[in-house]
Amino acid sequence: MRYLFLATALWHACAAYYFLFRTRRMLESLTSEVPVSPIAVDVLRFLGALNIGYVLVAGAGAYGATSAVGASAALGLANGSQFVLDLYAHRSGRWKQRLKGITVLDGLFMLVHGVYLTYAAR
Repeated sequence: MRYLFLATALWHACAAYYFLFRTRRMLESLTSEVPVSPIAVDVLRFLGALNIGYVLVAGAGAYGATSAVGASAALGLANGSQFVLDLYAHRSGRWKQRLKGITVLDGLFMLVHGVYLTYAAR
């Protein structure tokens, strides 16, 4: 079972890498749209960031750490990555202001998971 979790972690790590750092190149290989839409790049980066949480969950599962603490760490990481990308997207000016509610909730969930982890570590 450990190898399944490790393979899953590797798969999602690759997705995170390509979606976050090779975004434009990946989209250009998948579509004939030229130039690639900046909004499409933003959306694919959001997906890449979410994969980081999956890497953590799969890695924890490989070593038997599938507790509430592990789940909270993965969820906090997923929300934190979204929060950072939300801020970047808003700064770019490509996104409407009404999406700021999502940014606030991502930040709030990241904070709450961080507080939980701080107290759970005691």
